[in-house]
Amino acid sequence: MISVEESVHSELIEVLKNHFDTQLWLGFETDLKADEKINKCTTQNFRQFLGNETDLLAYNAFIGLKPSALYALEGCIKTSGLLVIFTPFIERWPKHEAHNRGLNFSHHDTHDESLFIKYFCDTLLSDKNTAFISDTDFNLPLVLDDSTATANKGSIASVQNSYLTNEQHLHLNTLTHRYAEQGNIKSIIIGKRGRGKSALLGELYKWGLNTFESVFICAANRKNCDSIFKVIFEAYPNLSSNNVLFVSPDNLHSVDQSALVLIDEAAALAPSIIISAFKRLNNIVIATTEIGYEGSGLGFNKKLKPILQRDKTVKSIELLTPIRWPADDPLEPLFEKVFASHYSKGKTKSFETFSNNHSSVSNLRFEFIDSSNKTEQQIGKLIECHQLLMSAHYQTTPDDLMRLLDSDDQAVIIAHVNNIICGACIVVKEHLTVDEELAQQIISSQRRLSGNLSLQTIASMLFDQNCLTLNCWRVTRIAVLENVQNKSIGSQLLSCTERLALNNNVDLLSTSFGVEAALLRFWQNANFKLIKIGTRRDTSSGHYSGLFIKPINQDIESTTLLLVLRFELTKIYLGELGVLMPTLLRNEYNKQKHYLSTQARQAFEKLVADKTEAIIANELKITNTLEELFFVAHQLQSNSLLILLRKLMIKGNSAELKLTLNQQIIDILESLNMAS
Repeated sequence: MISVEESVHSELIEVLKNHFDTQLWLGFETDLKADEKINKCTTQNFRQFLGNETDLLAYNAFIGLKPSALYALEGCIKTSGLLVIFTPFIERWPKHEAHNRGLNFSHHDTHDESLFIKYFCDTLLSDKNTAFISDTDFNLPLVLDDSTATANKGSIASVQNSYLTNEQHLHLNTLTHRYAEQGNIKSIIIGKRGRGKSALLGELYKWGLNTFESVFICAANRKNCDSIFKVIFEAYPNLSSNNVLFVSPDNLHSVDQSALVLIDEAAALAPSIIISAFKRLNNIVIATTEIGYEGSGLGFNKKLKPILQRDKTVKSIELLTPIRWPADDPLEPLFEKVFASHYSKGKTKSFETFSNNHSSVSNLRFEFIDSSNKTEQQIGKLIECHQLLMSAHYQTTPDDLMRLLDSDDQAVIIAHVNNIICGACIVVKEHLTVDEELAQQIISSQRRLSGNLSLQTIASMLFDQNCLTLNCWRVTRIAVLENVQNKSIGSQLLSCTERLALNNNVDLLSTSFGVEAALLRFWQNANFKLIKIGTRRDTSSGHYSGLFIKPINQDIESTTLLLVLRFELTKIYLGELGVLMPTLLRNEYNKQKHYLSTQARQAFEKLVADKTEAIIANELKITNTLEELFFVAHQLQSNSLLILLRKLMIKGNSAELKLTLNQQIIDILESLNMAS
């Protein structure tokens, strides 16, 4: 950690530039130029460097601290490499103007001090391996002996002119033998960073060149595949990256079923893409982490992996041995501690003892922590809550720890017994005070401010700016220890949240999540009402996102009724349109079919036949059906079919149908004396 004035950075940058072969600089947009040795990135595009290796990682904290970016790229540092963090003066950093630049907080959330940055500094500086340099002080740790600062050479075996660890070699043989026995290969490779997942994919690519007619590499970004390319080019020096077949996730559907497809950083892709690829392709191997820094790593582990493993031919393997750094390297465990990625072993044992004592759950005690009592003394509890959320929720990231500690709008209700936290409920307080012009832009959907999701959505739905000034608590997470789930702890947490909301003059509670059966039952049992459902699937969960509300203040029950009515009428409207869809399709098709190729006609006929029954039963969204038809049209490259579908879209969104819906709403509102 280098804590000096920004004006001194240029001198230090020159020193560092001359000492490392490969370098990655995060947040140094204007300080240096990229070249063969130097890579630059921002906190927005850092994911394109996942899977790469570097000797030096330098982070400019003057642009703000983004935990997920730092945690992700820390895993790229090789043996004997160095992480350098340029910070404002340590004693001033928690209150420095940069303390809230790294993340987007809710509109008007202007906390004066960062508890997270104080915790971050204290944790790093208390570690014996952290060097600290400032204008007035320095602390340099002892240099590790060379014998410990080397890779795990004893575990490396020579295989066909390449080098793999014994563990990698074992798994490579397992997968290739599996193909020889059953005629196809479907596998999931998991492991922490630096375990050689990408290198193993590279070896599979080399094997696949002699086994399959074509082998494809896929990732969210081509740059994520550099480690795979390195293995390939070492074996085939005459190849260039242009000779290696790379397919983007959106084009996986075009790959031949018999080809071998290797997907790296799979947790960064939408679950629907992975599921579809596993269903369609005969030979597919994916590699991923499970911690969450690829985008939704925990989502992969908790949601996607169980779905893929329903297919008994799918083989799951895990790489445990670090090869990018030594097994006793201090940086990985230090950052796992800093970002509270999982519980310690001792904590896990205490949970097991607690869960065996069934009577203990009846002695729940609740605690409320918000900006009024969020102090350094509470940091330990908040970190444990974050660890619980990491273990239970697929979308929890290191950024959420910073928000939990720093945001004035975030509060947590904790359930614990005998000092063991067994449940937590995170709420975000929503309330907007804006001028008339901005309010009009929000309700007309021209502007959307950061945070305040529920109130802005409700105000826009009802075209009523008064809704922006309501006091709303949005429940963003509820998590319960796995060993004591299904004991009503989650329901008790929610009941406690309602009581606290009532005592704090809150008007309504809200929540938003990917709608699936179990979650839907939980929230409906708590009398939350669905008022809106999205038209696109959430990337991590693979489900459509729904917005639910529950009035706390009786004065807004009429507003809740209005929102529920609006949603129900929209469903009726879509249902009527759904019944009309097959007829509209058939009429337009009969007019246009002589322009279509035989292949396009057959595909269209089959789709209409398959979808008609489901559409009439109101089981499919109209938009989804149209999207699927458009997909087929693009796949067939049929301009005539695209024109046909565009005409259908115009009919489906006709003013006449919209007026019918609006008139239904007006009729009901007039009967309730709420037409205004």
